[in-house]
Parts: sequence; C-alpha cells; structure tokens
Amino acid sequence: MDMQPASPPARRRRKSLTQHKRYEDQGDLFVIFLLAGERYGAGIHCVQEILKPRNITEIPHTPDSLAGVINLRGRIVPVVDLRLKFGMPPRPHTKTTRIMVAVIGDLTLGMIVDEVLAVRPISNKRIESASPMLSGSVDVNAVIGLAKLDGEVATLLNLEEILGRRDDNAPAANG
Repeated sequence: MDMQPASPPARRRRKSLTQHKRYEDQGDLFVIFLLAGERYGAGIHCVQEILKPRNITEIPHTPDSLAGVINLRGRIVPVVDLRLKFGMPPRPHTKTTRIMVAVIGDLTLGMIVDEVLAVRPISNKRIESASPMLSGSVDVNAVIGLAKLDGEVATLLNLEEILGRRDDNAPAANG
C-alpha cells in the first residue's frame, strides 16, 4: 500500500494548526470601522456579516437611533444608526457606508457605520484600559479599551453592552 497520497493532507493540516497557533498569539479578531472620522473596533465573535446598505424600512414611534428594519434572507432585522446611538450628527449613506450585522445572544441587529476598514487581530498587549476620565458619546462601561493600530487609536467597543441597552426615548414595551 502506497502512503504517498495521505502525506500532503497531513502536511496541510499541520501547517494550518501552526498558522492557527500563530494567530492565537496575535490576539482576538476585531472589525475596525469608522464613525465620524474616528476608529472603532468590535469583536468578530459578535459580527455575523457586513453588508452594503439596502432598503431600510422605517418604523414609526421608535428611538431616533433605530433607522428601521431590513429583510435579511427572510428575517426581519432591526438596524441601528451608530452615529445617532452615540449622539453624533447624522450622515447620508455613501459608497463606503456598511451595515454590520451582529448577533448578541438571541438578538440579531444591524449597525450602520461609515466605513469598515479591516478585520484584524489585536494583541492584549496593544490594548490599554479606557480611563474613567474619558468623556464623549460612548459610555465608558461600553468600552473594552483603546488600541494603538498603525499610529492611530481605535476605541474597542463591547457590543453586548451598547446594543443591550435601551434608549431613553424608546417606547415602553407592551406587557
């Protein structure tokens, strides 16, 4: 019996395990995106996919940050404009605007961002804790930390915290 055919897949498997180990050393994967010229990052474990803008159906009597809903392969998915969620001025969609679809627990939610720049690993060594002195439109509790990337700083967000909160102007749930 010739063992030659089994050898290349075994080599490929070893190589991919080595690559995976090297990837683990580099840190967790984050989607890096822009909002109002600032860099933000979200853990890839929450981001299901990234879409070009599509027809968003507005829903009356919802928070201002809720742009509406989209039909995503037969599922109705709410879409939040992160600019409005963070208290930033609105911006018309451009060719770089994207909808990042996130899954948080049993909730699937789209988030409008100005541009998706990259998906990249960020080592824990590159992440500094967010100072309690940080002020701005993002709650410090929703910030994982600040990462230095290519000479720029990216604010790494905890999507579970941001998207799990209810807006103050959200209508009360019927119960």
